[in-house]
Order: sequence, then C-alpha cells, then structure tokens
Amino acid sequence: MGTLKAIGYDYDERRKALVKIVIIDELPFNFAEGKGFRLFSRTLQPKFDIPSHFTVMRDCLKFYFEEKERLKRALKGQRLCLTTDTWTSIQNINYMSLTAHWIDNEWNLYKRILNFYQVFNHMGETISQVIENCLLDWGIDKLLTVTVDNASSNSVTILYLKNVMKNLPTNIMSNEHLHVRCCAHIVNLIVCDGLKEMNVSVVKIRNAIRFVRSSPSRLLAFKKCAEKLYIECKKSLCLDVATRWNSTYLMLKAAEKFEKVLVRLGQSEPRYMSYFLEVDSKRNKKNIGPPSLEDWKNARTLQKFLKIFYIVILKFSGSLHVTSNSFFNEFIYMHTNLLQLCKSRDNLLSGIAMNMMSKFEKYWGCGANQNFVLYVANVLDPCLKLKYVKFCFGELYDYDKAQLLTKKIKDNLVSLFEFYLKADEVVDDNRHK
Repeated sequence: MGTLKAIGYDYDERRKALVKIVIIDELPFNFAEGKGFRLFSRTLQPKFDIPSHFTVMRDCLKFYFEEKERLKRALKGQRLCLTTDTWTSIQNINYMSLTAHWIDNEWNLYKRILNFYQVFNHMGETISQVIENCLLDWGIDKLLTVTVDNASSNSVTILYLKNVMKNLPTNIMSNEHLHVRCCAHIVNLIVCDGLKEMNVSVVKIRNAIRFVRSSPSRLLAFKKCAEKLYIECKKSLCLDVATRWNSTYLMLKAAEKFEKVLVRLGQSEPRYMSYFLEVDSKRNKKNIGPPSLEDWKNARTLQKFLKIFYIVILKFSGSLHVTSNSFFNEFIYMHTNLLQLCKSRDNLLSGIAMNMMSKFEKYWGCGANQNFVLYVANVLDPCLKLKYVKFCFGELYDYDKAQLLTKKIKDNLVSLFEFYLKADEVVDDNRHK
C-alpha cells in the first residue's frame, strides 16, 4: 500500500505559482480576476484568496528582483560572451537586447537575457553607453567576446568598450579578441547578393503561391489539378517572409514539387491569369505575369545556393550548445561549394557564385579583419587540432597564404596560453600569501 503524506496549505507558495503562470504564459496581470480562473481556483483550492491585479504586478516585480540577485551571484567570477542586437518596431520604437553566454565550473553552458532596453537610436555611442550601464548594474567585469552584426555603428560600440575595460585586470590581451562579427549575419549578406540576380523569378513564384492560398475555392482548384496529375505530397505550398531568405528557400523547395500543378492551374483556371494582371497593375509593373519555365529553372538554380547556406545557418544559430568550434567546418563547407559553383558551365550559376564569393572574401578572406579566437576554438577541439586547420587552408589557398593564416592562429593560441599561465601564477601567489 502507498504511504499517505500530509501536504500543508501555504498561501505564499500559491501566490508565487500564480506569478510564474503570468510570467511563463505571458498573461496580463488581471488574468487572475477573470471568472474562469476564479471558478477553476475555487474548485482546486477554496482557501486560496485570489489577489488583485495590483498585487500580482507587485509580486511579479518582487520575483524579478529575487531572480536578478540569484543570477548576479551565478555570474560572479564568470567570463562571459555577450551578444547584442537592435531593431525598430512597427511603431518606430528602437529596442536593444543583451544576452550572456557562459560555461560554469561544471562545464555546463548557460544562456540568459540580461536586459531588453528601449533606446533612442542605433548609434554606436548610444549602444555602448547602454551596455556599459548594464555591465555596471550586473557587476560584470570579465568579458571574452561581444558578438554584434556588421553595422558600422557597432565598430564604435566595440572601440568604446575596449577603452572602458582596458585598465581592468581581468581583460584578456587588451581586449584584442573582444569583437566578434555575427557569422549568421555575414551569411545573410552573402545570400542576399545571390537573391538579387533572381528576384523577379522569386516574385513570380511567390505571387503564384499567394493566389492559391488567397481563398478556399482557389485552394480547392489547386488540389483538383494535383489529383489529375497524380501528385501527392504531405507538405503543401507555403509563403515566405520576403526579408528572411531561409523562408524563401523553404518556399521554393515546397513549390518545386508542385511546378506541374501550377502550370496546369494556369491553363484551367481563368482567375489565375487575371490575378497576375491585377497584381502587375497595382505595382505599376508590366509583363511580370505567372512563373515561366525559365523562372522555374532559375528557382532550381537558386535552391542549390540556398541549400548550402540553409544547412550552415542552422548550425550557426544554435544557442543551447557551443557553436564556435563548428565555425571552421562550416567555413570550409561554404568556401568549397562556392569555388565549385564558380567553375560551373552555367553562366548564370557561375555569375551568382562569383558575386557571393566576392562578399565571402570581404568578411572571411585572407586579408579580412577576422577574429582568430574562432579558429583557436577549432584547434582546441580534439577532433580537429592545428594540423587539420593547416591542411584545410592548404586546400583553399596558395602555400604562402596558408602558412600566414596558420602562423596567425598559432600566435594567437600561444598568446592566450601565456595570458592564462600568468593568471594562474597570480592566483597561486595570492593563495600562498
């Protein structure tokens, strides 16, 4: 038989649980005052006196400050990697977030959002001062890197932070490796160069999908065409977000399976052609029309590029596992594929690849201003080491370039080792005193 256990009623614990419900499920403070919740609460625990929305608001603030103090204690003594980003809402309000990543003494990776600020503008001076105030508020004085996108204002931000932290005893090599350019953002810039060449074809296919999804009757006509052509696919057509190329890749990938269906739809559905004429007239453009065979060919070509970078971006975007040691493999993967596509006999394919390669070399080429800490992470990976990195550089560049890059990585590795060796010696001296 099971053992009976008495459970006492604790009013404060119930209030904490209510606070967690409001925060986790992003509910309004007056949620607890709703009739449905009151009925549920009264059935579950008649003794629980439901607080007002003012009390819930105060409890949420109290819970926030308690958790903040707990996080401060966890951050104490840890060397952090920060990530910051800014954007503007549809209300034309500027926001900025600051996220910290660190590994504790038990080798567990943590990610915490430290602040979510409203800022006056996206200028480097503004962002740097907000970050400085945040570091002071959280008591943070040990940074390894700050990851930002490639906006010119972020160079000002990094320079400001370097000057602020240069006199701290905890800085590494005068913060030489502080600035990390977001790899995912660089990939986006490379891909956008490829999309420019085939923008018209993408627009035509997007409009065709928009027609199918615009009403139940049009979707039904599309399904009937698919049945007549004996085409079955569990995944249906999906629209992309024009500013997100990875969604464009997924849209083209799904649309390719229904190419014949959309061609048949144009032949059997009179509303199909009239829809494109209406779209063209609204946008003051002529002869865009439905996707042609050439457009579908362009879409398949574009998919070859997007697939390469889609796979890379999935690995770069991981936030719950370490990604720095995967950078080099993805770097080699992109570089090798672009080199092969540059040599393609298809002039369109090779032309797009050359444009992408030009952008690639701008940020990750031999002469680019790179942060070699990312390469050091690969050298420290037992699966790779320096010999592997040297071998890959030898495959991509001529002998002199490969030797130069390998030497830079080794010099950075030695410098970091010497820094930590001195730091350990200082700690030992303090212990003996």
